[in-house]
Amino acid sequence: MIHTLLPDPPASILVAGFGGGSYIRFLEQTGYEVRLLDLSNRGDAPAKAYDSVLLMGALKAHNSISDALEKARTLLRPEGTLIVCDEVCYDSASLKGKTGVHPYTGLISALFENGFRIKSDEETGENILQIYNELAGQVSEVFDPSNHAVGPERLLDFKDPRKDLYEKKQTGWRILVARKDRIFVRAYIKSDETVILPMFRKVFKADRTLEHWYWKFRDNPFGAHKIAEAFTEDGALAAQYSGYPVPFFSSAGGREEFVSFQIGDIMTGPEVRNIGRGMSSVLSRVAVYFYNKFCINQAPFMYGFVAGNHKKFGERFLGYQYMSQIPYHVLDLTSYRQAHTGRIRRFLSGLSIKKETLITGEYDDFFDQVCRDYGLLVTRRSGYLKWRYTDCPDNVHRLYGVRRFGKLIGWGVFSVRGDVLIWGDALFNKRYPEAAGFMLEHIVKRDYPHVSKIEGWFSPLPGWWGDLLRGIGFQATGEPNGLVSGVRLFDSSFSIELVKDNLYYTMGDSDLF
Repeated sequence: MIHTLLPDPPASILVAGFGGGSYIRFLEQTGYEVRLLDLSNRGDAPAKAYDSVLLMGALKAHNSISDALEKARTLLRPEGTLIVCDEVCYDSASLKGKTGVHPYTGLISALFENGFRIKSDEETGENILQIYNELAGQVSEVFDPSNHAVGPERLLDFKDPRKDLYEKKQTGWRILVARKDRIFVRAYIKSDETVILPMFRKVFKADRTLEHWYWKFRDNPFGAHKIAEAFTEDGALAAQYSGYPVPFFSSAGGREEFVSFQIGDIMTGPEVRNIGRGMSSVLSRVAVYFYNKFCINQAPFMYGFVAGNHKKFGERFLGYQYMSQIPYHVLDLTSYRQAHTGRIRRFLSGLSIKKETLITGEYDDFFDQVCRDYGLLVTRRSGYLKWRYTDCPDNVHRLYGVRRFGKLIGWGVFSVRGDVLIWGDALFNKRYPEAAGFMLEHIVKRDYPHVSKIEGWFSPLPGWWGDLLRGIGFQATGEPNGLVSGVRLFDSSFSIELVKDNLYYTMGDSDLF
């Protein structure tokens, strides 16, 4: 299998790792120019550049994959081929300290970080299991079962204990082919914002303040600097793929509490958009790096809101799966007859509303009280609400709490765009369906008398919330920009059906509010 991946003879090849000496003799006989490579010897640097470097189980002997790949790159000609055949660990968290092999995610990340683009990546686990079974059979032939010193029950002792890890898909062997490239991908390092912000301005034709960037990426209490970046050989920023860590709660299955990523600020410089196609494009590389660096074995899924060309590209090359077009809810106040509630009825019902400036533990208790009525949603406790709305330096959000006899029964977050009131987020106790309408009536009369419409995103679920909005008078239409909600799954305990059938989201779950 490895032999079919090599360039045609008389290509020049460096070989390192288990069995390298024997393989070199075979390659020489088939017309290749071959040399044995010692990756641990930094002084071993041939004067010429080679067509291919072949690493056969060589990485397990090195504490740093990156150092080995860095050396391999220096020995390759431009566009030279690197072939890695090695054992990897898929479940690094549960196997920590139990196996000496490197994490698969670490290998993928290191290839991108050292300026390689991955051409192919195949698992050879079934072949390895077959070899183990054959070896076990040979052992049983060597030792006579009638020999009481080595009885039949002890034959299993001669099997490699890692066979169990292969069968459980915790480890396995892979063959990767990568090309030396002029694009390097890495995670954020200090002061990268000095090049990120100018690129944001160039790509999106909009300004972003440094204070806003710090709030979103540095000061997020659920995780900082979750950013993957691609750079050219001369150090120019070429692309970015980033996410904002957010806490999640699920009463629908999978894990109950976890951290996910809301993906945003994906951008590619115009000058590199013609480099590679599909999976070899710069955008694909930086996305795959993000997955391996921040998501796999860490977050069960990430989510976002996608439109245009990125929708098709994401589905074909980035593993995105889509749910539905976002229901855009509109309440036209010019034709809407508000249900006027008399003062006596309000007093008897005990409803009151307050613009909040301090988010207290009362909001934690409220979330815990109602979250199971929503299924799957961002954990809207006080820590999240404080960071997401009251700490946002843009100062455009207004959060109102609704109480009944002093006890919190719901809240909403709003901003104003011209004569439209944007309803960006909400959480209510379904036992008090009148509370949301009361809140809208109250704040429009008192704080926003000039607005003509109330607009906002609200997911189709839960069903009782959709019924409540229709009862108030909202009409659901297509999202103006054609956005759809989508996810990228990383954990088999979550499926697209589970997310689609349970996810509650609002405009506040995006970076458009």
